[in-house]
Amino acid sequence: MKEIDRYNPIIRPMYDLIDTKYNLKEYDHELSVELHQFVDFIVWWALNNNTVSQKMHFVSACDYFYVKGIKRPGSKDYNRFYDFFQRLSFVILDISRRVVNNKANIRSSIVTNLAIFSDKLDKRKVCVMYEINPFLMLYFNWIARNLSQNIFISIKLKRKYSYKLYLYVLRRAIEVNGVIRVSYDELGRRVGRNENEENKAFNRYLRTAIGEINKIGDSYNYHNFTILIDKKHNNQITIRISNFRKASKFGEEVGINGETSKR
Repeated sequence: MKEIDRYNPIIRPMYDLIDTKYNLKEYDHELSVELHQFVDFIVWWALNNNTVSQKMHFVSACDYFYVKGIKRPGSKDYNRFYDFFQRLSFVILDISRRVVNNKANIRSSIVTNLAIFSDKLDKRKVCVMYEINPFLMLYFNWIARNLSQNIFISIKLKRKYSYKLYLYVLRRAIEVNGVIRVSYDELGRRVGRNENEENKAFNRYLRTAIGEINKIGDSYNYHNFTILIDKKHNNQITIRISNFRKASKFGEEVGINGETSKR
């Protein structure tokens, strides 16, 4: 067992951080899913490691690859690891926080200090010392309404809809009792639905996203859920949440739109 396997896989962001993450931009463009996941990773790593100081954190490319599930990283993977840190030095965290009776408007990069150590003879030996914006870390102070995000699930989701739907469900799950009812327009906005995308295509992408989330989640028995199109209410989607997806006695399980599938 690796030392990483002993770390708590859960990060607990405040529920309003999800809304803030949706607004993160890189040169006026939406952040890619992989860069969003990298933000999650460096926060999670910082919460589990204070190897240099309370502010500076030390991480290797191999640590990231292990958590990401990249078993045979190539040169492109190492370059991407190096590049992600540099790019996050320019991604601006733009937040408003109320402090006592005053409102604070904060603009600062996500990674505020960065030192990259590499071996000229072996690019695989890449390590980084970094400092995360302290205002971002404030979102992970424990309170009763914080989310429970499993980093080993969210970091492995490859599709934009999958990652954003996973976070949206966690965000709403603290407000409802296992059932979320949301309009197509609102859910589309939350998962970054493309303009002029027909409902039929949107439904197909949602099914694919749910399938990916449940497949990865099954291996951790954590936050599996199904999604149903509510026929009784026009233009509305019902998302049903359960902690475990239990198979029936016939080896089947309830899926999207009430369909069943063999495990």
